[in-house]
Amino acid sequence: MAEEGFPVAPLTAYFWARGAARQLIQTPSGAELMIDGRAPRAGELFRNPGLARTLRTVAEGGKAAFYTGEIAEAIAGTVQTHGGTLTTADLATHHSTYDTPISTVYHGVRVWECPPNGQGLAALLALNLLAEFDLHSLPPLSAERLHLQIEAMRLAFADARWYVSDPAVNTIPLDELLSADYAAERCKLIDLGAWANDEYRLPTQDAPQAENSEE
Repeated sequence: MAEEGFPVAPLTAYFWARGAARQLIQTPSGAELMIDGRAPRAGELFRNPGLARTLRTVAEGGKAAFYTGEIAEAIAGTVQTHGGTLTTADLATHHSTYDTPISTVYHGVRVWECPPNGQGLAALLALNLLAEFDLHSLPPLSAERLHLQIEAMRLAFADARWYVSDPAVNTIPLDELLSADYAAERCKLIDLGAWANDEYRLPTQDAPQAENSEE
């Protein structure tokens, strides 16, 4: 796809244009993500030969080709050009971690996500909230059902913003957050009738402070 190109979807084209105006035109490398100095239009074919070369290099050389050599030098050089401190030595000494996933059960289906510091916690929190409602009794595109889904994600992201952090330096109460009791308490913040109001009311309460919030 990077070599031969792909047609850009309308929504992607819209946000691509915003990103081009705000960022891409200000960076020398931004030209590679534009067509004739602008973002690709909806339906326009976009090719990315630079990304294609990178992907083929990694496919042939494995992780060493990414964390050392030409690619690493390009990454570190770009970061430093923009005021960062990343070096090729930083990339060469990188090591990945293999973490135990977290999960919840939604209507008999167990859903797995990466743990914090990943954002997968938000999806599980939202599913726990939605499990408190008879969602399947509502038409898929009804205002009531969309309202519940939106509010569930809003509250889930409020929690994620508060709790998602590096577990190496902060204790994250995952068992409590993913419990049915916590979901039932958070559901009290959802106004079931707000979708029909003239002025949409947003939840004003942020995520509650954990006992270890000072960390």
